[in-house]
Order: sequence, then C-alpha cells, then structure tokens
Amino acid sequence: MSELIRVVIGDDNALVLAGLRSLIEAEADLQVVATSMDGEHLRQAVERCRPDVAVIEVKMPGVDGLACLRHIRRVSPHTKVLMLTAHADGQTLHTVIRAGADGLLLKTDPPGQTIQGVREVMAGALVLPAAARRWLGGSPRANRFDPLSDRESEVLALVAQGLSNRQVAEKLFVSENTVKFHLQNVFQRLAVANRTEASRWFMRNQDASATGEPPARLRVLVVEDEALVALELRDRLQRLMVDVVAVADTGEQALQLMEEVRPDLVLMDIRLKGALDGIQAAALVRDRFDVPVVYLTAHSDPSTLDRAMQGAPFGYVLKPFQEKDLRIAIASAMSRARSEQALKERNSHYAALLASIADAVVAVDTACHVSFLNAAAETVTGWTRGEAMGRPVQDVLRLLDEGTREEMEPPPVRALRRRAVEPATRDALLIDRQGAAIPVASSAAPVFDAGGRLSGAVMVMRDLREARLQQEAPRSAKGRPLRTERLDAVGPVPPRGSA
Repeated sequence: MSELIRVVIGDDNALVLAGLRSLIEAEADLQVVATSMDGEHLRQAVERCRPDVAVIEVKMPGVDGLACLRHIRRVSPHTKVLMLTAHADGQTLHTVIRAGADGLLLKTDPPGQTIQGVREVMAGALVLPAAARRWLGGSPRANRFDPLSDRESEVLALVAQGLSNRQVAEKLFVSENTVKFHLQNVFQRLAVANRTEASRWFMRNQDASATGEPPARLRVLVVEDEALVALELRDRLQRLMVDVVAVADTGEQALQLMEEVRPDLVLMDIRLKGALDGIQAAALVRDRFDVPVVYLTAHSDPSTLDRAMQGAPFGYVLKPFQEKDLRIAIASAMSRARSEQALKERNSHYAALLASIADAVVAVDTACHVSFLNAAAETVTGWTRGEAMGRPVQDVLRLLDEGTREEMEPPPVRALRRRAVEPATRDALLIDRQGAAIPVASSAAPVFDAGGRLSGAVMVMRDLREARLQQEAPRSAKGRPLRTERLDAVGPVPPRGSA
C-alpha cells in the first residue's frame, strides 16, 4: 500500500469543511489529520501535524488564507499548499501564485477535482483550474520588456501552466534536455531560484493585452417610454463605454427583447405605458432571466419608493440624472450582481459537495430547527428534506446511548450550547422515523458567520451497520454463529414528531 497523503483543511464554512473532510477521507490514499475554521488555528494545526498538503480557503476569518500560506512556507516548507476559492478570475490566480501557493482549486468545480488536485500537487505539478489557460493569456511573450528570448518565453509560459519538463518538450517538439537548458537560462536572466518563482514572474509581468481580445463591454437594455429620454440615455451610456443593445417602451416589449438580446443589465423606467408597469416588468425580468434591474423614475414619493423597493432592485436613479449618477448606479448594480452570482455558484458547489459524500449531514439554525439535510441524512433518518425543514432537530435526530438506552442530546444542540466542536462518538443509536435503531458515529461543530456571530451548527453522521457486519464476518467464517440480533430490537421506541 502506498504511503498516505496527510492533509490539513481550512475553511470558515462548517458545511464545506465537513463535506471536504468526508470526501477526502473516503479515499484510501488520503488522510485528514486536522481541520480548522479560522486562520490562527490552521497555522497551529500545520505546526503540530506538518502535513503533506494544506487545502486553505483564501478568505479565512482573522488570519486570512494568504497569511496562512506565508506562515506555512516558514514553518513547514515541505507542505504543499492548495488555495481554495469561489472567485474564478485571473486576478485571484495571479495573487495566490505570486504569494507562493502550489495551486488553486475552484469551489465551483466538481468535488472530484479537489481529490485530483491533492494528488497532482503531491506529484510536483502546479495545480491550476481549467480556466487558467485563458487567464494566463495566449501570447508566449510576457511583455515588451521581457528579457527572455522567444523560445525561453515559450518554455516559461508552459511551465507557468503547470506542465512538467517532459510535457513542455512534447508540446515544443524538443528534447527534455533542451527544456532544462532553456529553464536554466530563464532562472539566470530573471534572477530566480526555481520554476515556481519563474512562474510568478511570468504572472506578474504578463501583458493582458497580448491575448488580442478587447475587454468586454457592458450590454444594457433601456426600457423608457419617452423617446427623448431614451435617446439621451443612449448617448450618455455610450460616453460611459456601455453598449445599449436595445430600447423598449413597454414592459411587454422589454420581456420580448430580453429573449433576443440577453443584456447584462436593464435600466427600467417605473411608469410605462401598457399593461405592465416597470416594477411588474422588473420582477418578471428577475424571475425569468436573473438579470439585474436599475430603476429610472421622476417619482420619488414614498408610496412609489416603497413599492419599488419590494422588488429588490439593484439601483434607483432619479430623473433628471447626471452622468455620474448613472455611472455609480450601474457600477453598484454590477458589483452586487457579481457577488450574488458568486454566492449562487458557491452554494451550488456546496450542494454538489454534500450530495457526493456518503455520510449524513444535518444542519440546524440557532433555534435548533433543521435547516439542511443531504440525501444520506434522508436515507438514514427516514425524513425527507421537505418534511424535516423547520422541525426541531430532536424530532429528526433521536439518539440513544447504545449501552444504557438513555436518550442523548443531539450533537448539534450540544455544539450550539457549548459553541465548540463536539468530538466524534461511536456509542449511539439513531432511532429513525419508523422506530428502528441504527448504530451511528457522529460529530458536530458550530457555524459562525463572517462577523463571528453564531448562525447554527452542523453534524456529520456515519451509518455503522455495514462496518459492524464486516467485523462480524471473520467470526462467521471461523464457524462461530453470526450474531443476527435485529438492530431495531431495543424495546418500544415510538417515533417522535411523526406527521
């Protein structure tokens, strides 16, 4: 059996932390030796465990991921560091690589890519997302002040993408010794010690314009029933380097154009002619197309403002408006839209991550009501997510001490009360919805929001029936009778909270 890869995980989201831990521990060659929800404890865990790989969220509370990375480089130089982020952009890639990371993983990628990334970084590869080639650009030259020759720049560009010397040689149709020769020249010319430092130099000095692709311009649909105002809007937006892809004068026409032009943003007058006013049309735009809407109006009376705000607009510009008003409203709307999209992608990744693990995951809010169940939790408890949501967790998680048959406080309730991690227990019986008793192992942890406020707790629970059957198998093979006591034979335990 190959030597285990020892992993430390840091993420401030307890659900993600639990999901990553279960995902990694399901692999025979990987072992999680510590986890942490903040940077300071993560640094202590690395000093204590000296892991092979650290998987760290970039935006950790307190001491952030980049500060943890710098600390790890000092105290445990052999530890490979994979940064984890939900923000899929070239700037983040360049930042983490320049800081000395061995790779970057996206939370929006399939969970299996995390496992692959851990193994690849241990093999000496620079692990980058699939989008990295686009972020790194298409030109082999870094910029016009590049001190390297064309061939040296080609070699460095491929090395920065994480390719080995052999892979670079195959792509350039040269020998591996030739690649090594060019790399030695690169190190000497750039005054760097290794390929990681050279890769960072490449990313710092890369000319974004070398890709030959002009920056994308914002595409806006204007919905305005006064022709002169619409014309003025078009002129002002063009001066702001914004493309007006279409103009509509009714809500109905706006919805039709949304299908055709697919804009990034809608500027919507509140009072429109036709059956739909701007507020109704904006609600339909959000529901059907998930595109941000900024309201335009000459009416600032309280009733109009209150009704407009109920639709959660991304901005509000009063007529007559100045160019700076438009610029600020559009910038704020797009910033909020990007944040919301990142949150959706992050939540989608969380859902995929939790669905992919075999362990049951149950989350509760601060009132100890169930706020989440994954598929494995539905199976082992007998409750569907829809049935369990909002119920007291004691209804869904009935636990007995396996030895005394006394009822136990659910681990997430204890984690909430103590505001501390509840360590794993292996002496409990879960009473499912039908009253059957299932041996389980579980652990729980409190969940804190970005401001450090307690927002709930999460429990990870493992069904031990299969493991116990496997433990009994050798005894049966030696001729001893296999114990066949039913797991639900623990006395009359009526299910609580049944509908």
